Amino acid sequence: MNKYALVFSGQGSERVGMFRELLKESNKLNQVLKLFKEQLNIDLEEAINTKDAEVVAKNNQLLLCIYHHLVSDLVVEKVGFAPTFCMGHSFGQFMALASSRAVEFMDVGRFVKRRIDIINDPNIEVKASFKSIHGLTKENVEQLITSEGLAKEVELALHNQKEQVVCAATKHGADRLEVLSEKYKYMIKEVNVSRPYHTSFMEEYNQILLPHIEEMEFSDPWIPVVTNYSKKGISDKVMLKEETKMQMVKPVFWVDSVMEVAKEVDSFVIIDPSDTQFKILRRITNKKIHNVNNMGIVKMIEKRGL
Repeated sequence: MNKYALVFSGQGSERVGMFRELLKESNKLNQVLKLFKEQLNIDLEEAINTKDAEVVAKNNQLLLCIYHHLVSDLVVEKVGFAPTFCMGHSFGQFMALASSRAVEFMDVGRFVKRRIDIINDPNIEVKASFKSIHGLTKENVEQLITSEGLAKEVELALHNQKEQVVCAATKHGADRLEVLSEKYKYMIKEVNVSRPYHTSFMEEYNQILLPHIEEMEFSDPWIPVVTNYSKKGISDKVMLKEETKMQMVKPVFWVDSVMEVAKEVDSFVIIDPSDTQFKILRRITNKKIHNVNNMGIVKMIEKRGL
């Protein structure tokens, strides 16, 4: 029996029309939408059906929760056996918790709603923006930050590829990164994300969020969850709660996480309405990757297996 890791994509993988095929099998989708309306007072019917990219972007985190939940359950059912690990890139870590049964799905939905409200609080200053550095390893970037005295201005946020690191930078830090690009031989690109997640620049948001995490009921998961910061499979509910408390302010070590999991599985099954995570994983591992973003892939997995 092949071992596989179930992977959940992060924020930014949402797209217009992502529910088009699920609408044809609408019973479970309608049930979830009803629960969101009754328990969370959220009506997502327009966002599910819209062709307006702005509406999808406005509701992206909640839409990803629902998509991840429905498609992952369907995939595991068709595969016929549980994954060896659950893991999620950045925001996707929350649905890894739900899929592993460490946290109930509706509790994750409730938590995400509160998280959105906190992140959108206009009274909290946005202290930094994301910059993607291409051409340097994580170690190179860490050395650059130390050597140039940028520790308070630039922080590593996500290590997505062996020579691609996303950093959060203040205005001064961003200006210095531009100036230093020629000296250190890297390219720098803008990243269209509204907040500097996974860095200490998010501490004020995180302090408001912590009581809501404390309220969440965690259980020992049925399947180990590989968290972004620890880089290892965790099967203890206390440890998973602690990892969730730091998810917003600690880096995502995605390359190391994937490489560790690759030692123990035969393939990765990505739940992603786009191909964003597939493009990342194929640059990290040579293991087989199934990118599930349409029902044809689900049927192929059911017919041919992993």
